[in-house]
Amino acid sequence: MVRPVLAPQSGPVTAHSQAYGMIYQTLQQQAALWAYIDQFRTLVMVSLFVAAIIFLYKRTKRAAAACP
Repeated sequence: MVRPVLAPQSGPVTAHSQAYGMIYQTLQQQAALWAYIDQFRTLVMVSLFVAAIIFLYKRTKRAAAACP
C-alpha cells in the first residue's frame, strides 16, 4: 500500500524497509496510547476503591470543650 508511493523516491528495496518502518512507528504509537489508557483505568479503579473504603471508617467523637 505504501510501497508504490515510496518506490519512485528511493527504490523498491528501500521503499519496502521504509514501509515496515512506518508500520512499526504506528504500532509503537498505538502501544503507547493503550499503555496510557490501561494506567488511567487502573488509577480510576484504585481511586474508586479508596473512596469506598473511606465510608468504612468510624467517625471519632470530639471531646466536649471545657467551659469554665
